Amino acid sequence: MIILPSVNSGITSSSLRKGLITNGLVFHLDPSDPACYSGSGTSCNDLTSINGVGTLSNITFSADKAFQMNSTTSRVFFNRNYTNITNSHTFMFVAEIPFTGPAFYPNIMSSLNENFGGVTLYSFQDAPQAISSYISEDSGNALDEILGSVGSFPVKVLAACTISDTTLKNYINGILMNTSSPRGGGNVNAQSNITFGYDLGTLFTTIANIKIYNGLIYNRPLSDAEVFQNYSFLKSKYGL
Repeated sequence: MIILPSVNSGITSSSLRKGLITNGLVFHLDPSDPACYSGSGTSCNDLTSINGVGTLSNITFSADKAFQMNSTTSRVFFNRNYTNITNSHTFMFVAEIPFTGPAFYPNIMSSLNENFGGVTLYSFQDAPQAISSYISEDSGNALDEILGSVGSFPVKVLAACTISDTTLKNYINGILMNTSSPRGGGNVNAQSNITFGYDLGTLFTTIANIKIYNGLIYNRPLSDAEVFQNYSFLKSKYGL
């Protein structure tokens, strides 16, 4: 039998052959994987080989192999090269987020334009202490949605949001927290960059000591079961 290469044949990370969903995966960051990060320097690789080389700015490689923010302008930045599908997205990250107190809303993961159109996942430390998703149509008209309460900070968490046409779903640690349908607004697209931390184009800052362990983007909405499968695979690796 001849097995033809899949659309994800560019993925070289050994971790992706052991349980993560790969169908529709168009971006993957995992600093613990040497194929992503060598352990030193200011560049890292997208493990799907689609979005090329990312740039680290004011980032420390922590002892537990995460990208740790050092200041409000720390960031990991990639130019987005995958083919976008309108209103068909999954954004997912594993991060450790420190306590900052109210009125701080640090960006964790985003793909935005200068009008704030696109997708942002950020930390919301007013009551309730939560992760929030900011889903915005291309012109910037937004649906700002609390993704799910995490109880209290500091916390290490897997957070995810999926967009399927006019339905938005938000997840914490593999569990569906809420659904907005119809979500309102117009078309939502991933934009020209993929950023963890400070988003230069939209001036979304971050905070020191946030750690980024994993980031995944799919150009389709994962099902509830698929989100839970990714969580089940990653929870032991990161102690979730």
